[in-house]
Amino acid sequence: MSHAWGPEKKLHWFLKQKSHRSYQADVLSRIEKIAQQRPSAIVAEYGRLTISPDRYPLFSITIGEPGNRKPNILITSGVHGYETSGVKGALQFLEHSAVPYSEYFNFLVAPCISPWSYETINRLNPVMENPNREFKAEGKAEESRLLIEHLQAVGWGFDGHLDLHETTDSDRVFLPEEYAKNGLVLSAEDVGIPDGYYLIGVKGHEKPALEKAIIEKVREVTHIAAPDGNGKILDIPISQEGVIHNSIPGLCGQYTSAVGRLGAFTTEMYPDSPRFKTLSPEAVESICSDSQVA
Repeated sequence: MSHAWGPEKKLHWFLKQKSHRSYQADVLSRIEKIAQQRPSAIVAEYGRLTISPDRYPLFSITIGEPGNRKPNILITSGVHGYETSGVKGALQFLEHSAVPYSEYFNFLVAPCISPWSYETINRLNPVMENPNREFKAEGKAEESRLLIEHLQAVGWGFDGHLDLHETTDSDRVFLPEEYAKNGLVLSAEDVGIPDGYYLIGVKGHEKPALEKAIIEKVREVTHIAAPDGNGKILDIPISQEGVIHNSIPGLCGQYTSAVGRLGAFTTEMYPDSPRFKTLSPEAVESICSDSQVA
């Protein structure tokens, strides 16, 4: 064990970060088009990041009829900003699928919860907190707190929740960095990277039939991660093909009442699969986004 990073070292890390893509072009412009093309969509600003309020407004999009008897579904993405297909998959769902499915469900979608991390391609937020461990009382990540406050203000009881994520080869950089920040040691060689899509449910709240249905639908788009020689994915025994369950305090996908209702799940897509090496970046992006939509 080493020493946890202090303010000076965290500031040094922050000053090295650069923007590599545009939240405005990739996310906000698409939300604007959704609002224009879907008059029934309710676009709500629920906060702005302290680091640059004008640059990083936060939005949710509601499609459906709040207060009716249809199940309420929460879709979140961009909790880890570098996990691209979650953000683009949520937007693609809003653009092409949410309205037809609103015959059966009400949707609230938060497509990019951590926009600074999206632009700088980071797992952590500007003060080196992991938003996907801070969906809890006294959480330390502003991104998590703002969404919690928004969901409380909306007042829906959620029946289902999908939190869209990726596992990427860059985890071999980001996870050791996160461990080091907390005074722990993790080598890049010890970071497991499953080859394919897998689904994380909540331990003690297994939904075998629904989980199987999700996996079978995604299989139409991409391959499903195989377990290791011990029948595990990420050191967790699989419950069925492509499905594991855990219970970690502060995860976005375990925050709402959906856990005990239809279910709450974290999706994990793998954009760096060797199976994609002969494909163009555009084709890989399409597969990843389509998998999230599926």
